[in-house]
Amino acid sequence: MSTTKETPLGINTHSSFLQNQGLRINPDAEAHMGISKVNGQYTFGSLVNNTCLFWLTWAIHDGYCRGVLNYTPAGSSTYDNLIKIGQGVCEALGNTKPPTYNAEDPSDAQIPLDTPTWYHENYPATTGYAIAPSLANNNGKGYSSVGTYDPNNINGQAQYANWIPYDLTNVNNSITQWGFIRCWALQAWNEFNWNGGTTSDPSVQPRTSTGTPLTPGTGCNAVIQYKDFLFSFDSCSSFADFNNVSACLLENAPTFLKGVYSNMNDLTTADFSGVSLSDCFGTDCITAGRVIDLSKIDRFGLPSVLLQTIYKNHAMTNSLNVALLSAGLSPEEVNDIATETSPFVTPEQEKQIYGAFLVIVGSDLQDILVPMNCKTPGLTSLADVLNVKKLFPCSYPSFTVPVYNTEPGPTNSKTYYPVFEGTNTSPRLENPVIVEQVGTVVPPSEPPVVPKETPPITIPQAPVTGGGCPAPWIQITLHDKTTINAGDIEVGMFVYTKHESQNQWGNFAVTAKEITTDERWIVSFENNNDFVGTFNHRVLTTSGWKEIRYLKQGDQIITETENIIVKESKYLDTGEVVKISVEGAQTYLTEGFLSHNVKFTGGGGGCVALESFVPCIDNQIVNTYELQFAYQLCDGHKIYLADENTLETRVGQIVRAINELQPCVRIVTEDGTSLVCSTTAPIPTQEDGVVHAPLLLGKSVGVMRNDKTYWSKVVVLQDMGLKFVRAIDTGNNSFWAGEVDGAYVLHHNTPIIDESASIQKN
Repeated sequence: MSTTKETPLGINTHSSFLQNQGLRINPDAEAHMGISKVNGQYTFGSLVNNTCLFWLTWAIHDGYCRGVLNYTPAGSSTYDNLIKIGQGVCEALGNTKPPTYNAEDPSDAQIPLDTPTWYHENYPATTGYAIAPSLANNNGKGYSSVGTYDPNNINGQAQYANWIPYDLTNVNNSITQWGFIRCWALQAWNEFNWNGGTTSDPSVQPRTSTGTPLTPGTGCNAVIQYKDFLFSFDSCSSFADFNNVSACLLENAPTFLKGVYSNMNDLTTADFSGVSLSDCFGTDCITAGRVIDLSKIDRFGLPSVLLQTIYKNHAMTNSLNVALLSAGLSPEEVNDIATETSPFVTPEQEKQIYGAFLVIVGSDLQDILVPMNCKTPGLTSLADVLNVKKLFPCSYPSFTVPVYNTEPGPTNSKTYYPVFEGTNTSPRLENPVIVEQVGTVVPPSEPPVVPKETPPITIPQAPVTGGGCPAPWIQITLHDKTTINAGDIEVGMFVYTKHESQNQWGNFAVTAKEITTDERWIVSFENNNDFVGTFNHRVLTTSGWKEIRYLKQGDQIITETENIIVKESKYLDTGEVVKISVEGAQTYLTEGFLSHNVKFTGGGGGCVALESFVPCIDNQIVNTYELQFAYQLCDGHKIYLADENTLETRVGQIVRAINELQPCVRIVTEDGTSLVCSTTAPIPTQEDGVVHAPLLLGKSVGVMRNDKTYWSKVVVLQDMGLKFVRAIDTGNNSFWAGEVDGAYVLHHNTPIIDESASIQKN
C-alpha cells in the first residue's frame, strides 16, 4: 500500500496497478488450463497437453470444424458423443462438463444496458461480451478484427450471453469446440479483460451489442475494474495504518520500554546476549552452525527438537535411522517426530532418541555434523550436541539466568545469576525466584543405550522347539488345576490353558520341553509376586501379547479371575530357563496368567539385520530415504518373494514386522553374496530343504543377483554377536534380503506369534 516510506520500485508498481497495468491471469492456472481469448483459439495447458485428453481434444475440435453437428435431436451425432464422453461417470477423463459447473452471474453486475431480458438473473455469465438479439441467429458468429460484422467470422470475441456449454441448441455452440477445460481459460480471459485487462487486438476488446468497442466504465450498469478495487483497498489500508499508530500507542503505553534499560546488550539483542557475558559466546554460536533452531529455543536441549532440526536440514542418515529403530522406536514414530506430525513426544520417546544419539560417533557423527555446518571441536557423539558444556566449550562457565527485580536493588532492573559454579550447576538456581522462572533443575535419569558393539558369542544350534521360557521354579497349571514347577513338567502331561486363537479354555498336551541357559528378566507385580523368564517371554496383557522386556509400570496382565498390575520389569541375571511347547493352544498358565509359546516347525525366525537391503515394490520415501531397507518395512508393504524349490520370484505382502535383539551370523556364498540374519533364521537349501543359518556351511542357498536367480554354495559363516534385527512375517513364505543392494539370499519365515495372524502360503 502507498506510504511515505515507499521505495521507487514500490511507487512504480503501485501506480501501475492503479492504472490497470502489470496485472495478468495467474500464470500457474494458465499453465494448467491453457490460454483462450476467443472461441476458435485455444493453446493447450498441461491438463490437456500432458494427459490422455490431448488427442481427444483435437478430435472434438476436428469434429466441430468438419461441421458434423446435429441440432435436432441433440446428442445423436458423433460430435455430440465426443463432447459427452464420461458424462455422469468420470467427466475428467473425457474433457466433459461436470454437473457441478455453473457459471452464473446472479448480481447483474456485468450486464450491458442494451442486452435483452433473457440475459438477466441466473443466466450463465460472460462478463460483458454479449451480442445483440439480431445476431443470435448467426450461429454464434461475431465481429471481425476491424470491428465490422462478419457472418463467417467464428473467432470473434462477441458471444451470445447464454453460452450453456455442451448444449448444441445453444446459438453460441462454438464454445464447445475445444472441450470443457477450455471454458475455464476463456472465462478467465473474459473476466480479466473486461474488468481491467488491456489489449491492442480490437477483436478481443469489450464491445456493445452494435459492435462498437466499449470503453471500461461506460455503457454498463456497473463495470468493475481492478483499479477500483485496488484504490478502495488502498484507501482502507491507509486509513487503518494511520489510525493504528495511535491505537497501538495507547495499547502499549502502560508497558512501554519496561525493562529495556537494564543494559545496552539487553537493548540491542533482546537479551539474547544475556545468556552469556563472555565475548566468546558469539564464537561458540558460530561454530555450532545450524544445530540450534532459534524458532524452538524455548525447547532447546530436547532430543526430539535436535532430531527435527537434523531432518529440517536434510542431515538424516542411515546410521541414525537404524539407531533410532534399535532404541525401540517404530518407523512411524521416527517419521512423526522428525516431521513434527506428532503433537506430543513422550518422555520415554525422548529417552529413546537420546539413547540412539549416544551411538552416533566417528564417521556416522561427521555425516550429520557436516551438512549442519557444525564445527564445534571435541564432540564425540551426537548426544554431545545436547550438552551445553560440549556445544559451548568456551562460554558455558559464563552462562547466566536473567531475572527481573521486583524491588529496587543494586543491579537496577535485572540480575544475572550464573548457571554454573565450577563444573557443577549453581546452588543459586534453587532460589524460589529463579525456580518460578526456569523451573526445578532435575538430575536426568539414565537413557536406554543402544549397544554399539557386543562381545562375541558361541553360535547356538537352532532349537528343535521354540516357546516361552520361564525359570524352573515358575508354577505351571496342570489339567486338574494343580501346579507344578516348570522344570519338573514332562512331555505328555496336560496343562489347563486358553487356546490362543479359539479363545476356549481346555486341556492341551505338552509336546516338547528343554532346559537351557539364557539371560533372565524379573517382573514385579503390585500384589508382591514376581515372575522370572527370558526377555522375549510373551504374556497376555490388556493391550495384547507383550514380551516381558517391554512391560512398563501400570501394565495389566490378564488372569482367569482378575488382572494383575506390573510394578517393574528389569534385567536379572543369566540362568536356567525351561522351553515348553503346548500342542494346539500354544499357551500355558504361569503363576496364574497366560504365557505364549511360539512353535517353530521346520525352522523359525524371519529375522534379518535392520540395515539389510530388501527388494521392494512400493516406491515410497521414508525419513528422506527410498524404501529399501529392512528397518523401514512395515505391515502391508509389498516385497519380492520366491519359491524355495524353483526360486521363481513373485510379489508378496508383509503381514507384520517387528524389531528384536538376536544372536546373528553372516552368510557368505561362493559368488560373494552375503546376508546377516539371526541364528534361528530358516534358509532354503538345494540339498536339505529349509535349514537354520548356523548349519548352512557347504550347502547351496538361493541367490538373486542382477535379477537372475540360482543356487550358490555357502563358503563362510561368521559370528556377528547380538544385533538388532527386523522380524518379517510374509505369511510363511520366502523373501529376498541381502547385505548389499542388488545381491540377495533367499530367506524363509514362519509367522510372528501365531499362524492365525498370517496369510496362507500360495
